[in-house]
Amino acid sequence: MNRTNRANLDSVTLSNGKVKVVGWHATDLSQLEPNHYLIVFDNTTRQQVASEKVDLQSSQDVKNVFGDIQTANHSRFNYTFDSLHLIPGHNYSLVSRYSADATGNGNNGAHTDSWLNMGTFQQSAYSIDNVVQNNRHLTVQGWLANDYAMTKPYAYAILIQNGQEIGRQRLNLSERDDVAKAYPQIYRSQYSGFNTSFDLPTASTNGLQLVLRFTDDPAGNGNSSDQWIKLNKFSLAD
Repeated sequence: MNRTNRANLDSVTLSNGKVKVVGWHATDLSQLEPNHYLIVFDNTTRQQVASEKVDLQSSQDVKNVFGDIQTANHSRFNYTFDSLHLIPGHNYSLVSRYSADATGNGNNGAHTDSWLNMGTFQQSAYSIDNVVQNNRHLTVQGWLANDYAMTKPYAYAILIQNGQEIGRQRLNLSERDDVAKAYPQIYRSQYSGFNTSFDLPTASTNGLQLVLRFTDDPAGNGNSSDQWIKLNKFSLAD
């Protein structure tokens, strides 16, 4: 029997708050080990965090490239972990496993693994799409996405002027399919849009900064991950 063991993780998507993994794992040992599992392993804590028995799909594309593996035409996986608790800043692997054991995670039977790098979840991105000032009323539109929202779920926009806070707004983030498409690997990037307003103490915009924050505190304080933005680089239009 050909004991070649090949696999690839094509994509990891977190844009809707769930973890979707797409890839393939081809080995003729699967004929002796017919139970297929996908296991998420936290390399930072060296602990398994999820294990699911997952059916495989047809994969003629893999067979076309790796014709030496008889089972390559049925080796593709496309699976979503619905409620996976990930820790930002930790490094993760996806283990694709064929096992003779039909229960648990397949570890108790003869098995063949392929370890695939999922990466470290610590990305963030944002954009200020529009800033409009009407006398002492300031409106800011844009989006923000951050892997640290996994453990810091409360989003805030905080307005600073000359080092002093002059307003804060808790953000109800809206759907942004364009952001999800551009940043599929950032947690909940699909739900990242905001449109918020502040009242200024005067009509002056000197020294204005905006803090885009994800925090573990419902009031907007606590342990946070912040982006500081100087608003004077934007053209403030009436």
